[in-house]
Amino acid sequence: MLRKDYLVFQIEELAKFMAKLLATLSGLTFDEAIESVETALAERGLVLDDILHLEDSELIETLKQNPAFDSGNIENLADILIALGDKSDDVKWYGKGLFLLEYLNASDKIFSLGRNAKIEYLKTRL
Repeated sequence: MLRKDYLVFQIEELAKFMAKLLATLSGLTFDEAIESVETALAERGLVLDDILHLEDSELIETLKQNPAFDSGNIENLADILIALGDKSDDVKWYGKGLFLLEYLNASDKIFSLGRNAKIEYLKTRL
């Protein structure tokens, strides 16, 4: 029971942190945003370049290995990638964000209208 409580705590903390990070990205320059995201991911054992350059299946396996990345936190990560794409107009951010959102649509049992809206937005940007 103690392990489950710790995992729930990790998931909740990551969700709060990612939401806060996403909220602060709008006021930052692209370079500042990249630095903030890299620092945040490093604290969770992830590297931003790895996320961008891993094959899609490898990315999913990497996220599954980290117990803090539930479907909500994977969607938060996609939102961060989309925000970075909006700041840079580089489609590589949109591509990974789109992949993560489509993965969630296929694997999650709960339909999300908001997620579908993000997917449609990304498809128009790619």
